[in-house]
Amino acid sequence: MKTKLREFEYSKTEAKIQATRLWKEGVPISQIAKDTQKSRETIYRWLKQIDHKLAKHSSRKRKSLDEQARFRLIEVFILLKRPKMPKLQKVLKSLYHIELSQPQLRRFLKKFGLSFYRPSAFYDHLLRQQFEISTSKEKRSDNAF
Repeated sequence: MKTKLREFEYSKTEAKIQATRLWKEGVPISQIAKDTQKSRETIYRWLKQIDHKLAKHSSRKRKSLDEQARFRLIEVFILLKRPKMPKLQKVLKSLYHIELSQPQLRRFLKKFGLSFYRPSAFYDHLLRQQFEISTSKEKRSDNAF
């Protein structure tokens, strides 16, 4: 049973390939239908499916930014002090007419070495304490001389 099903699927795929090849060569649909022993509707459906699949794959190209758009993205990101994604999107769209999705923004910012990571208030507090300790040690060593 499985063998017959595989043979049927294989012959169907082979017929689709043949129909596509003939269509690309400019053979009329009615002649393709006769050669493959399928109806014209089937041939049209196959061609539509193949065209849809090709269009789907070709539209997956990643968007790239020109130099000016890159500069503007970095400028807005820095001037707004690491804004949240929706705000960054809104400013870029309203000021510079640059429309990017959130994943695109994340990818570009990562590519430019920028990050949305914001340390917590506790982490900031620890850094301040560490800075104060290091400056107080330097002051003590300066006073020793």
